[in-house]
Amino acid sequence: MKIDNKKVDLFYDLVDSACMTYYEDIKRDYLEGFISFADALINGLNDSKLSNKAIKKLNDLIDKIEKEEFLNEEVRLASELVFIKGFKNKNMSLDFLTPDAINYIFSFVCNTIISHNYQNKKVTIMDTVLGAGNLLQTIINNAKTEVCGIGIEKDELLARLAKSLSEIIDNDIIVNLNDAKNANNSLAEIIVGDFGESKEIYDIILKRLDNLQEKGYFVYLINNDFFINVPKNFREDLVSRSTLLGLIVLPQKFVSKGHIGKSIIIGKKEILKDYQMSVITINDDLSENNMEIVMNKINKMFE
Repeated sequence: MKIDNKKVDLFYDLVDSACMTYYEDIKRDYLEGFISFADALINGLNDSKLSNKAIKKLNDLIDKIEKEEFLNEEVRLASELVFIKGFKNKNMSLDFLTPDAINYIFSFVCNTIISHNYQNKKVTIMDTVLGAGNLLQTIINNAKTEVCGIGIEKDELLARLAKSLSEIIDNDIIVNLNDAKNANNSLAEIIVGDFGESKEIYDIILKRLDNLQEKGYFVYLINNDFFINVPKNFREDLVSRSTLLGLIVLPQKFVSKGHIGKSIIIGKKEILKDYQMSVITINDDLSENNMEIVMNKINKMFE
């Protein structure tokens, strides 16, 4: 997939202009404007609160988008910029958006899992901490098989943003407005999550095992102090139902100065006897040669 950065910039400019039109005309919040414009792109513009001038401008913006062809990933990247602007305007944390460098590593891991286990099969991937859907959308956009996405998010605005983005891109995503700590009846072959600084990570990981198909996989972004001060019985509960396959230690430059660092932990809902967890370190030199070595190591983890 070759991304055209000019197309990313164009889509961002058009959607940003739409969001600003809603704000300037009826003082609608910037991110609410994104949700409104997403609906207009899908269902047509039908908002009686808008002035005739604003309606004309928004319809012109819709026409310009419809005359262009955008890749799903170009739309996601542009929408990510819209979300960043909106979050900054509301003084919201940008932790709700997984950085693209990490998104693409998740995509590679999920595709490796798929190629070894689920070729030519529709796969359900659940994101247990969906946020605005950036991570899950990236995985689906780059997946090598058909994917049904399920997202769990407790914040109503973030859930609505994720749903609106999935509708623009036309990705198959079900968004559950719920707390990740709560029970969920859905089942998935792969469960992912970017936990940020969540203190409830251990409880959520154990709960999500109930949503994982037998021999399914989990892939989580964690802080490097994950195994320090682990709650009582967590290790026992986890290894009694699953096997930790590997840990991918991410470059320090992926986090802010002074942060302990982040890693991606990968596990399988199956007890594998005498299995030794792989530890793969990605150093700050992200050259093509070094990344190829890392990808080969990840691939071997699933052989």
